Amino acid sequence: METSRKALHFASSICLLALAACGGGGGGGATPATTTPTTTTPVTPTTPTPTASISIAGPSGTSSSGFGGAGQGTNFTTDLPPIGTNIGFGSATVSISPTGAATTVADAHISTISATYKGTITSAGVVYPVFDLSIPALSLTASNVRGDGTPVTATGGGQISAAVASMTYTLLGAWTYTPTGTGASYLGQVVSGYSTAAGGVPTTGTANYTGNPNVAGGGGVVGAYFVPSGTGSIQAGTLSGNVNMSVNFAANTTTGSFSNMTAKAAGSSTSTPWNNVTLSGSLTRGAGGVSISGNTSTTGAPSGAGTAGFSSSAIGGFAAMLYGPAGQEIGATWMIQEFPGTANGKAAFGTFGAKQ
Repeated sequence: METSRKALHFASSICLLALAACGGGGGGGATPATTTPTTTTPVTPTTPTPTASISIAGPSGTSSSGFGGAGQGTNFTTDLPPIGTNIGFGSATVSISPTGAATTVADAHISTISATYKGTITSAGVVYPVFDLSIPALSLTASNVRGDGTPVTATGGGQISAAVASMTYTLLGAWTYTPTGTGASYLGQVVSGYSTAAGGVPTTGTANYTGNPNVAGGGGVVGAYFVPSGTGSIQAGTLSGNVNMSVNFAANTTTGSFSNMTAKAAGSSTSTPWNNVTLSGSLTRGAGGVSISGNTSTTGAPSGAGTAGFSSSAIGGFAAMLYGPAGQEIGATWMIQEFPGTANGKAAFGTFGAKQ
């Protein structure tokens, strides 16, 4: 598959399409009738302000996945997987639902998605993968889902769309699903790739990984954020920026950060600065590959971030794997939330990719 900055940014635009519906959601219920006493000025009772509910699970709400082995290709540039290859995607997913006069964004508890690779299509000069998707948690199946964001009707109704961008060994993407007649929708961020075997990385030394969404095939950070408005709606938008990670193979530890982060509200063409995020985690060599899990945190919003910026109380987690025969790339899902455990904290989640 051809790698392209357009492809990775397309995943961000798919998020915008899904979030626009909830960005101004909620609304305020009916206003009680005005009562007019016979001797006083008419008085309108105060209408209670609905509150938006928002919660995303902690580190358990993120996951990573990989595949590989004999006969399943070696990379996404010169040796694609054979048609019919089963690919597991690690996912972080939220449901977006109207609840009375408010809108609820909550962890959908969907950690894995099964996909069958069907080949590629070319759209606007960019080559995208095509999959048959299965999401058992939603009793959802869909055929020939294109990685360029084209909506497809799922079995049993509803619309699903996906945007997928490839690095050399890593796939990053976003998907949306709107069931028929429920008023709810789902937004997921996914990662997969040719996982690195435990013996494919050293037990001494260090390696540095960087990701930049403005470089073709360069990975970077892509995500979505949610901010309760206090009036029953949730402001939502997309995130984009750079990632840097350092892996210590002797100590089996990782540190890293998101930088040059920007936010763009759903329906807006204006970007604003967003939080730098710190990453810290540990590396595990297992039968399924080399995984990394850890925590996310921030010191607070930069100047100009506005309501999209997060406070220093925000914490969360990430789940990653090394991809490529010698651990050349990292792919991950991540999340971060203000005031964890409360109903109205800001929240963000997404994917990142980085390479040596």
